[in-house]
Amino acid sequence: MIHAIELPTITLKRLNDLLDIQIALLYYAASELLIHQDEYDLYLQEKARVYRTDKVRENVEKSHQEDLRRIFLQTKCQQYLEAYPQQLFRGREAEIADWIWSAKTRRGPLQMFAMAGQVDKHKPHIKIEWCDQLQKQMKAFMLGTDIVMNRLYQKGIEWQDAGATFLIQFYKDLRSDTKFRRGLFSGPDATAFGRQDFLDAFLEQNRGLYICAVCDGSGYYTVSRQKIHTEIEHYLPKSIYPHLAIHPFNLVPICGQCNSIHGDKDPFEDKEYGNRRRLSEVFLPYRSNSKAIRSAAYLEIELEKVPVRKIEGKIEFAYVKIGHFKPRPDNEDATDMHKLTTVLHDMYDIPGRWNEYEWTNKVGETLFRRVRQYLRDAEGTIQNVEMLTTITETLDQLLYNLYDEDIGKDPFAYVMTWLLAAILNEYFPSVGEQSKSNRVPDQALLDELETWLRYNRGTKKERSERAQKLKSFVKGTVSNSSSMRDEVDEA
Repeated sequence: MIHAIELPTITLKRLNDLLDIQIALLYYAASELLIHQDEYDLYLQEKARVYRTDKVRENVEKSHQEDLRRIFLQTKCQQYLEAYPQQLFRGREAEIADWIWSAKTRRGPLQMFAMAGQVDKHKPHIKIEWCDQLQKQMKAFMLGTDIVMNRLYQKGIEWQDAGATFLIQFYKDLRSDTKFRRGLFSGPDATAFGRQDFLDAFLEQNRGLYICAVCDGSGYYTVSRQKIHTEIEHYLPKSIYPHLAIHPFNLVPICGQCNSIHGDKDPFEDKEYGNRRRLSEVFLPYRSNSKAIRSAAYLEIELEKVPVRKIEGKIEFAYVKIGHFKPRPDNEDATDMHKLTTVLHDMYDIPGRWNEYEWTNKVGETLFRRVRQYLRDAEGTIQNVEMLTTITETLDQLLYNLYDEDIGKDPFAYVMTWLLAAILNEYFPSVGEQSKSNRVPDQALLDELETWLRYNRGTKKERSERAQKLKSFVKGTVSNSSSMRDEVDEA
């Protein structure tokens, strides 16, 4: 992540409760559900009616039998949860069982997981062992335990496919407009929880972050009719890690571009060395805040003219080449930065995609406007030496504002920070210092900068007149504005 993000306590608590429910129900399906289904079939045979001549009545009975079957299995599921170790679901067992068995999208995959016969006859407990491995990874990801994150889910194995479908259904329920019931959650303060609660909590916890935490290039959400709309990213793809589909440390609101570029890339797959990365070797959302790129690394910038593409026989050039992330001297974990930034590159093509022509142009133009505005507001002189001092001091102030005030709020602020720093080091060294390449701005650049410095004085009246005209468009449209001011003054 470019920017640090924090996990809301309420999200951690609610989703952790759902993880407990998921794994408990998989254990139930792996160990007892099939037995209970057989018990019900025997019970039904004993109570079967002698005659079934009427087709309509037979269909009614079959429908009724399905309801009885569901109630029977729901009751058995409840009893299993009541006997679960440490009374984990104390007081919630009936609610959980009813919620699961009342929806075919939830009970269907669970039953299929129990019934599927693709289990090695010499390993009768293979499903339980699989659940053990899933739970181990769930806990490790929750606690930050350093383990190798092997792939546990193999597509094409019928019972594993059913288990994955069951687990991912919880994420589909989270994305829907229907909230998870209050009775599913622990604690006396438990309330229903859904997508908007998840997003509300994230925005509240991460106030001041208006830009995608991954790419720094665009906003990551919008609000329409009191609803927050955004992409909820699975940092570890649910297609590979279905048991982490609703893990609180695996869900991150990000922009659509980053979500699309990530796709199903696995951050634990080290293609360079052909092995599996450990949990500690991967940049983790929420857990790696101290290692967020913003605070741990600076961006290598090269100021050079580089041909980027040819259109209709005309070569177009970029004048900025974005290099690699470099550990900051004050970063105590500098040795880990290469591993972390490699994963960021593999998953989101950062900083590689920042070198795309349109992207660098957009960043350059945005910074250009910022520089122009700052210099227009500065006081300068026409003497080159004094003017360069004024320019340097003014742009130093802009650099400070970009890093301390604008990062996380404005698009490209992180990249613009290091681009401006590179420009200042190259052309506008601090007083008493020399440029590393002894380059100075050419006369055309100095003339342009001097124009900006003088602009503030020469056009102040024109700008004021334009502002008055703009204000006149909305004059009188704010109702009761004066009375509101009076009320504030009286208070």
